[in-house]
Amino acid sequence: MASLYKRNGSPYWWIKYQVNAVVRRESTGLRFDDHAQTRSAHELKAEKTLAELRTNPKVGDEHWECWVLPFLEGHCKSPLTLVAYKKAWSTLRPFLAARKIVCPRQLTHAHCRDYHSSRTHPPHGRAVNSNTARDELLVLCLLMSEAVRLGFSPTNPCRNLGIPTTPRKLKPEFSNENLEAIQQAIECVEDLAMKTFMQMSFLIARYQGCRCAETRLNPMTDVKIAPDGQSGRIHFRIKGDRDHVAPLHPKLIPLFQRLQAEGCTETYPLETFKRGSRAWSRLMASISDKLPAGACFHSLRVTVVSRLARDSVSMAKAMRFVGHASQVVHQVYQRLNCEDLDDCLTAVN
Repeated sequence: MASLYKRNGSPYWWIKYQVNAVVRRESTGLRFDDHAQTRSAHELKAEKTLAELRTNPKVGDEHWECWVLPFLEGHCKSPLTLVAYKKAWSTLRPFLAARKIVCPRQLTHAHCRDYHSSRTHPPHGRAVNSNTARDELLVLCLLMSEAVRLGFSPTNPCRNLGIPTTPRKLKPEFSNENLEAIQQAIECVEDLAMKTFMQMSFLIARYQGCRCAETRLNPMTDVKIAPDGQSGRIHFRIKGDRDHVAPLHPKLIPLFQRLQAEGCTETYPLETFKRGSRAWSRLMASISDKLPAGACFHSLRVTVVSRLARDSVSMAKAMRFVGHASQVVHQVYQRLNCEDLDDCLTAVN
């Protein structure tokens, strides 16, 4: 099996692995004092380990590395979904390599339960919450379903694991002062590409109530502005790879008119989006004294849903506007205060 180690005088992880029975030792070029690069080093270790085990003649085409990535690339209709699934696979792969599970038929129900435990209570490194580990297992379940279809495994051991969804923490609503503080913080971002990403994602989510991933659009094809420049439509690819069309908020029309005039085919590059989640977390943390506890990017969606309810927009229209398929989920997003209920008094006579 491949292994990582540190070398005196070097800031990088070094890796030891075998190629055709020849042992090689080389620098990964990935720093051990950087969390993201350390994760990449462990992914490289898993790749080399699985490559060593692949020489087993009994495995052949069933080996994970032969079919998983091509399957995901063909299965995922959205590039953002593909990014999420590849990220889950990059976490699953080291687990499989460490246990020498080189093909689907070797995976058991116990392995799946062990994976959840190793992610939520790791002996070393950072733990993730139960829902994150459960979502990664759902990707593994998808892969095992394909393995069963291909004849690589007789059953799918990822089914019926009995791991419940942990209730998620309620995200707060933003006030106008909070929104202004975020806008000012974005103006101070030095990285131009990241600043553009934050400006675009913030404005689109603030006025349309969409998720962060849904703010990556093609202004030329996903936005239609009326000839009079007073109204328009915006098209999203929303959760579940579903199409969603909503009215374009008037305050976004100048933004998209400018992007269309410049011939922009994307609001921001996919590579920038991949770094976006962590950047948003850092920005929110830097102004935590100006934001409610638990604030995050998704609080923008909570804010839009709450304001729609406060303005007495019907639930059916509000759900249609933000792309919610479930009334239960939609109601969870509403944050009505006691003062918002004063008009109920006039209804009771």
